Amino acid sequence: MKQLVLIFIIFQTLFGGSLVVGTSLPSNEIKIYPCLAYIARAYTLNPSIIDTLFVSDFYTGEKINPSDAFFVINAKQKSSCSKYPIFAFSNKDEAKQFAQHYGGAIRDFDFALFVAQKDLEHDNPILQARDEKDATRGQKILEMLCHNDRQKCPKMNKDDENALLFYLANKEMIQQTQNLSKIEVPTDSKCPVCGMFVAKYPKWAAHIVVKEGHNHYFDGVKDMMKFYFEPQKYHHNHAKEDFSSVLVSDYYTLEKIEAKDAFFVVGSNIYGPMGHELIPFKSEKDARSFSTSHNGKKIYRFDALTLDIVWDLDR
Repeated sequence: MKQLVLIFIIFQTLFGGSLVVGTSLPSNEIKIYPCLAYIARAYTLNPSIIDTLFVSDFYTGEKINPSDAFFVINAKQKSSCSKYPIFAFSNKDEAKQFAQHYGGAIRDFDFALFVAQKDLEHDNPILQARDEKDATRGQKILEMLCHNDRQKCPKMNKDDENALLFYLANKEMIQQTQNLSKIEVPTDSKCPVCGMFVAKYPKWAAHIVVKEGHNHYFDGVKDMMKFYFEPQKYHHNHAKEDFSSVLVSDYYTLEKIEAKDAFFVVGSNIYGPMGHELIPFKSEKDARSFSTSHNGKKIYRFDALTLDIVWDLDR
């Protein structure tokens, strides 16, 4: 899904605490997120969000300036959207007690944000899955509970309200994405390179059509390119000239695009089902934006890809 609109964000820890980040909506509606990872992701696109940022105490929920807070990192606590959650405290002694009980180190906000940004390598797939889930949930709430009219919505719990706000803020882009032509993967199709069921990973789907009508589906461009260069290695007697279409899925929209027209980002901190990937985009602008936000190392066109580049992704 393409980069989504930042509404009015609140960081909330597993047990409490909030991080407020400005608003782009005249109604000042509030969006709640459960971990600092969301702020780290937004900060990579818009550093000015820090100017309107507040955090709330882990125990009391009291809002405090982040520069006055004490942050515990690397504590042995679970989070629904971060592999390494971070917690805020207004009182240093309480932060020490928490760290003594759950482990971790006490640091300032600048360092906590720096750590959260580094952890995006692990957290981005989690955040993206949550975004997609919220988009689907919000759309159903608007259609079924609100009868497609925001003013007719009944009183909702906070999770439903947040999902609805997320969908409304990104409605136009989500609807455009839903109307695009996508790679349709049969449920029983296995990747000929790794053997995984491709339908489980629609965001990463790639597809080679052989001239006589045979189809091969892959759970990522990397495996597709391994097959493209060496089909005999995977027990198929094809030549490149036999391939009538080589198709990939745009990372943001999932639109089905010809691989020869795509731009592929290599070396980013986003992982596919098989680890490091060649991440495809329909436009060079989107590829460059993604590469900047996710530490991409290089952008390739299809004809520039080699087997060495592909196998280097596994090293």
